[in-house]
Amino acid sequence: MGNGVNRISLSLERPGHPSYSGHADSPVHACSKNSTSSPVAAEMSSASSSMRDFARAANPFRNWGTWFKASEELVGFRPTVDFLHTISSDNTCLEKYVKTIIGEVMRVLDADRCSIFFVNEVRKEVLCVGSIDLAPFSMPWDKGVVGAVVHQGDMLNLADAHLHRSFDNTVEKQSGYVSKALLCLPIKHVLNMERTIGVIQALNKRSPNGKLDGEFSEQDAVELAKLALVIGDSFYRQRWMALERAVSSSDTQVRSVVAYHGAQSAQQSCSRSSCQGSRLNGGANNFGSLQVDSSWESEDIANAEVASLDFDVLAYSEVRLEQLVPLMLQQAGCSEHCRLADDCVQRWVEAVRLGYYSNPFHNWAHGFSALQMCFYQLRSEEAFSSFSHLDTLGLFIAALSHDIGHPGLTNSFLVNSCDELAMRYNDVSVLENHHASLACQLLQKKETAICSELDQASQKSIRRIMIACILATDMNIHTDLCRKIAACMGSEELNVGHDKQFLMNVCIHTSDLSAQ
Repeated sequence: MGNGVNRISLSLERPGHPSYSGHADSPVHACSKNSTSSPVAAEMSSASSSMRDFARAANPFRNWGTWFKASEELVGFRPTVDFLHTISSDNTCLEKYVKTIIGEVMRVLDADRCSIFFVNEVRKEVLCVGSIDLAPFSMPWDKGVVGAVVHQGDMLNLADAHLHRSFDNTVEKQSGYVSKALLCLPIKHVLNMERTIGVIQALNKRSPNGKLDGEFSEQDAVELAKLALVIGDSFYRQRWMALERAVSSSDTQVRSVVAYHGAQSAQQSCSRSSCQGSRLNGGANNFGSLQVDSSWESEDIANAEVASLDFDVLAYSEVRLEQLVPLMLQQAGCSEHCRLADDCVQRWVEAVRLGYYSNPFHNWAHGFSALQMCFYQLRSEEAFSSFSHLDTLGLFIAALSHDIGHPGLTNSFLVNSCDELAMRYNDVSVLENHHASLACQLLQKKETAICSELDQASQKSIRRIMIACILATDMNIHTDLCRKIAACMGSEELNVGHDKQFLMNVCIHTSDLSAQ
C-alpha cells in the first residue's frame, strides 16, 4: 500500500464467510490491508485468476449465470424485499431511489456517509445526485478521487483519501465534512464494460467503538460490489431518465447537476378550444402590427430588425433574444389565433433557452437565428403565404427547438461510438430525433405547454409539423431537398396546397443553414 492507497483486488468469499444478506445483523469482517493472514486475504491468494480479473474491474453487471458458475455465495445473497421493490420499480423517483441506495450502503458497510454520482459523458462531468448533507453539485470528470475512478474504471479503497494524488478538497471546504477512509466503486454500462456511468462512494468507516477511525476492508469491497450487481439495470435506467429530464427542464440547477427530484406544480390550468386554421393576414409582407412588451423600449424593437436579413443575433444578450420570441409570435398572429398564454410562452421560451448547451455553435443563439430566418422568410416570400397560423406555430416551435440538447457531436460520431442516443434511435437521424423528443417533452409539461388551449386534433397537428420540420434539419436529406426544389422550378409540379410540409421543411432547412 503506497500513500495510504489500496486498489482492491476482490474475491468472493466461500460458503461460511460473512456476506451481505440484506439483514441488519449481517456480520462484516474487518480486514487489515497490510495483513496476509486474514481470512479474506488468504482466500484471495487461492481465488482463480478469472475471478480476480472480474473483481479488479469491479464489474457489477456480469451475467448472473456466469456469476453463479464462478461462486456459490450469491445463493445466500438475499436483499430485503422492500429494497428490491424500491430500486426495481419504474415508479420510484430519483430522490427515493438514491436515498434507498445510500441508506443500504451506509448500513452494510458501517459507513458514516455515502454519495451517488452519475457520469455525463457528453458534458464530461460527474454529477453528485445524492448525499446525506450536500446539495447536488457537478464537477469535471477528471477531478478528484471520483474522477480517477471514472477514468481508471477500478475500485479504490483508501485508508486516507487526503494522501491520494487525485484528492481534491473543494467539496470538503464547502461542506466542512472531513473525509478519511474512502471506498469508491465504478458502475459500468450495461452493454459496454469499458464505460463507467456512475460511482458509489462510501466515506469514513465506523469502528466498533462508534468512532469514525476505521478502514474499509476487503470484505466491505466485496459487499459493495454485490450490492452494485443488484442495482445494475435500475441504475442505468435512473441515470438515463435523469439526464433526459435535465436537458428538457427549465430549472438551471437541474440542468447543471441532474438532480430533478420531482415534477414542478402547474401554475395554472388552461381550457382547451380549437385554433382557427386561418391563413396569415393577407399572405406575404402582412404580419400585422408588432405588439411591444412593456419590458422593451421602442428603440429596442426598432433596432432589433428581426424581419430583416441585417439582423445580428450576436449583438443581443441571451435574455434579450428570449424576450423577442413572444413578440415574433404576436406579430405572426400565432398568439391571438392559437390563444397562447403570455406567461406560458415566457416559461416555454426560457426552458428552450436553458435546454441549449453552451456549445461554440449549436447553442441558443443558433436556435434563435434559425427562428429569425424562418420569420423573415414567411414575411417576405409569397410561397409561404398558404401557411395557417397552426402551420406557422409548428414551424416556429421547431425552428427555435431544432438543436435543443445538442451535445456538440455529430451523428456519425454518436453512431460509430455506439452512444446511448444512437442505440435509442437506431442510428437514424440520431440528433434530430433527440431534439424532437426534447421539444415534445417541453410541450407536454404543464408549465411550458404553450399549445394547451388547442384541441387534441390541433395539438397532434402541431406535434406532427414540429417533428417533421426538426427531422428535416438532418443534412443527410440536403441533396434530396435540393433536387426536389430544382425539379419544381419553372414547373407546376409543386402543389402548394398539398405540399405545405415540404415547404416548411425547406424553410427550416435553409434557415438552419443560414444560421452559420
